[in-house]
Amino acid sequence: MNVKPLVLAVLIACSLTACNDKDEKKSPSQVLAKVNDAEITVHQLNFVLGQIPNAQASQNNKY
Repeated sequence: MNVKPLVLAVLIACSLTACNDKDEKKSPSQVLAKVNDAEITVHQLNFVLGQIPNAQASQNNKY
């Protein structure tokens, strides 16, 4: 059995994984949407919804 092709394949695989540019680890986030480069978070949505007066009351009295 020739070991050289196996060693070469392992070296190529290691070099390809080392070329990965994503050094940052993605942590779980609360991003709801991305618009262009801006992110809209759950906290931003909750803040805007909290600014609407009587939003909950108007939904309950709809019918």
